[in-house]
Amino acid sequence: MANLYGQLKAWNEKTLNGAEAIAIVKKIWELGEEERYVSERGQLAADAAIVATAHSDLEAASEWRALAAKWFTRELGEDTPQVFLNRKWTAEPDSHPVFGRRAEEKVGGPSEAMKNSKL
Repeated sequence: MANLYGQLKAWNEKTLNGAEAIAIVKKIWELGEEERYVSERGQLAADAAIVATAHSDLEAASEWRALAAKWFTRELGEDTPQVFLNRKWTAEPDSHPVFGRRAEEKVGGPSEAMKNSKL
């Protein structure tokens, strides 16, 4: 899993496009499912939302933000800044400061399995 997180950092260095970064997020999530490791899923989904927002994929950004809010609620509680901000940006993804900072690209949202995960 650490290797995959290392690969994901390449998006910050602009050596991965958005779809490639999202594919890595999905691999990390799947590995977490296999290993029953669900810690930090809120942050993983929020990271994916940043990728989607930066590439102006508003539909995907909203889906990732909703997933981030769901997992931050489980991990940190309802009344936290992470939940508040992710809910805000779910409704208004283009209000996020990274909106449109990368080339426009359809990066894709979370899978149905990710949205419905109960671990």
